[in-house]
Amino acid sequence: MKLVIIRKRGSTFSTPLYDFVENLEANKEMLKDFMSFYQLEDTDTIEATKEMHGLLKDQVNDISKVKSIKFVLKTGETINVKGND
Repeated sequence: MKLVIIRKRGSTFSTPLYDFVENLEANKEMLKDFMSFYQLEDTDTIEATKEMHGLLKDQVNDISKVKSIKFVLKTGETINVKGND
């Protein structure tokens, strides 16, 4: 086993969206069973990000303000785990 130490470098950059993920043709089939939620606020912990209550795309006025995206499986949908077909 190899131990990798990652040091904070203080880097900051943004990766703004140019369209909502569910609008992109390449994502349509993959995302058909999921709801996409968009967060406009910065979160400072993984827990805060996981617990976010985001907005649907129709509720977002400025896509450049999106900070994170959360995908939630739609009610009644299931995901097959590899090997459990």
